[in-house]
Amino acid sequence: MAVYGLPPDPTNEAVKIIRIDVSHAHRLIKKDIFGTSDPYVKITLYDGPISVDEALEANLSGNPSYLVDLKHTRTIKRDLNPKWRESFKFRVNVQSSILLFEVFDENRLTRDDFLGLVTFRCTTLSNESCSRLKDYQLMPRTSKSRVKGTISFSITVIERNRAATSSNTGSQLDFDQDSDWHWFEDGSRAPSPYVPDEGYADNFSQQSTYQNNEFNPQTPNESNRSTRARYQTLRRHISEDFSSSSLNDTQAVSSPPPVFENCIDDDNGPPLPEGWDMARSSTGRTYFIDHITRRTTWTDPRTENLSTSAANAEFASSLMATRPLPDGWEERQTAEGRYFYVDHHNRRTTWEHPLLQTSVAGPQLKFSLGYKRKYEHFKAKLKQPPPHPNRCELKVSREDLFESSFRAVMSISDCNILRARLWVEFEGEKGLDYGGVSREWFTELSRKMFNPSYGLFEYSAIDLYTLQINPNSSICNSDHIQFFRFIGRVCAMAVYHGKLIDAFFIRPFYKKMLNKDITLEDMQAVDEVYYNSLDYMKRANESELNEICYDFTMVVECLGTQKTVELVPNGANIPLTIENRDKYIQCVINYRFHDQIASQFDAFMSGFSDVIDPQLLICFDENELELLLGGLPEVNVNDWRENTEYKEGFYPEHPIIQWFWRIVMNYNNQQRCRLLQFVTGTSRLPMNGFSQLYGSNGLQKFTIQMDKDKRHLPRAHTCFNRLELPYYDSEKELLHKLNLVLELGVSGFDGVD
Repeated sequence: MAVYGLPPDPTNEAVKIIRIDVSHAHRLIKKDIFGTSDPYVKITLYDGPISVDEALEANLSGNPSYLVDLKHTRTIKRDLNPKWRESFKFRVNVQSSILLFEVFDENRLTRDDFLGLVTFRCTTLSNESCSRLKDYQLMPRTSKSRVKGTISFSITVIERNRAATSSNTGSQLDFDQDSDWHWFEDGSRAPSPYVPDEGYADNFSQQSTYQNNEFNPQTPNESNRSTRARYQTLRRHISEDFSSSSLNDTQAVSSPPPVFENCIDDDNGPPLPEGWDMARSSTGRTYFIDHITRRTTWTDPRTENLSTSAANAEFASSLMATRPLPDGWEERQTAEGRYFYVDHHNRRTTWEHPLLQTSVAGPQLKFSLGYKRKYEHFKAKLKQPPPHPNRCELKVSREDLFESSFRAVMSISDCNILRARLWVEFEGEKGLDYGGVSREWFTELSRKMFNPSYGLFEYSAIDLYTLQINPNSSICNSDHIQFFRFIGRVCAMAVYHGKLIDAFFIRPFYKKMLNKDITLEDMQAVDEVYYNSLDYMKRANESELNEICYDFTMVVECLGTQKTVELVPNGANIPLTIENRDKYIQCVINYRFHDQIASQFDAFMSGFSDVIDPQLLICFDENELELLLGGLPEVNVNDWRENTEYKEGFYPEHPIIQWFWRIVMNYNNQQRCRLLQFVTGTSRLPMNGFSQLYGSNGLQKFTIQMDKDKRHLPRAHTCFNRLELPYYDSEKELLHKLNLVLELGVSGFDGVD
């Protein structure tokens, strides 16, 4: 089970791993017009010098300060007494962490309805009663919230019980509390289809086994009949020895497994996977026995959830069907049928498919804890939005997006309004902006503002990717100063509201925003030819400089005509020498990146300072500022998969999900970005990747939800970062439908988003 929350800190004894068992809720309030709800639980972890009231206020406003992590349970459909029975592991600080348990009614059309919350300070974890299942009264979030009912959960600090001594035998057994298994005695009830006299029950997956997971031997890949014979012996051995004689670890490991006498055959359906049997309970209900993992389940393994290792093998093999293994790699199988890969170059083996470790999946993402702390500090220092008005409404036209947005933003004289909650409306569209519409507005507007055709910006000489201010913008547009101020406002609004712009500037532009000196090395990333010329001057001897015959002037081109500019007063009469060449190089840099664009850049920073004080940016360097404004340009599929949630019947091993990720893996970066924009409203990612993806309620991971109507195209809810995939019949059909929505350039909001 994955551990969420704080990063590991072996030096801090207050940092511990806890297990949260969310069991059920009772008598929730009815929010649906049909008298039912689709409830789920959101668990949010805060850490730092923050009170419970401050955590509640930050959660309500969407302020990410002190927010560490959050997780959701699955959604239970149409039930006011839902039973989730899910477990999560969090790493918390028992001295400063706060947990919020919020119950929501999932709504596919509008914002999810709030059903109540429970706050929990981790300082109370020393109380043993926390580890027992307990009912907590749901509390309102504000005075206007209508809630009722209770939620039942337990929180256990994970530690090993070193000695669990049997009074009958005197033997010692270690029970690992860092698991989802609980020991039960003869006669107790366990929610599994077949309960042995004594054994272990998995309370949340509705499965049982006949021995402690701590000594769970692997079963060789044998026939089902011989496997059943071994299981029957082990069941009898454990049952008898627990009641009368001692049982040591060696006996348990070497004992053969039992046979189930009520096993049946299914002659009508497809064969069961190897190591599985079918049986019937005393009530006549069919259940399935997994002899490999020693579990029973109601779920048919032929149609439902595969094991995680099998799913990974299926994904890897499907990936290999379209892309061959790298040179020097070989695929093999263990005796249990699990795939692994041999790297003959480095003489090592791995479970992970080698293509997932290469550039095929995209550049490797490294989580930057330092950047996260800087960003939290930066957000805490920003001016708070005004209480009235409580939102900044912008009505724009998609047909003339640049001009209509300019009029809407620049008509606001009170800059405090720009800090209020954004509410963007596209004329003629019905979308309600809970985050997705404004994300798309920033993305689409960025492509208009920074289009060189408008004459405000131009591409750098080194590529067609990074942008710089056009020094001749006044010739192209007489109102260019006002437009640069507008662009500054938009960039600041994007930073303030946690959105991204679809543009990247040259490195000197970010250094100017931070008021840093620009050096000759910065010129290399903008114009390598000019850099080589200046670098030659810096290394030339006196005779070589005399041959160049340079003075303190510079020739610039404007609309096909050339003119000479003096870098210093009377520069035409000052020859270039070894003594003054460093000054000459600095004068060229100042003119290139300061003097010729001074009025445009000052207007940009004037608009930026209308929303954010530029002094607050000094905690970042130029690389971090670039990512703060524009996000990550590349998409890493591994990071995408690891930070995706599934709803409405989907799970990581579902065939549709396997097809989807194979399609994404075979997409190029441009196609991945288009898919990302289709679902989230933006083709960019925050600095720390998909784990920091935001939705309407704060952090909101990428979500894939099932749509059971095969006639539909894939549909996106950008406010919630949610993709609805119909249950298509084949991977080819899924690929066709995904490509269709991406190639058509589907945009706009028809209905509630």
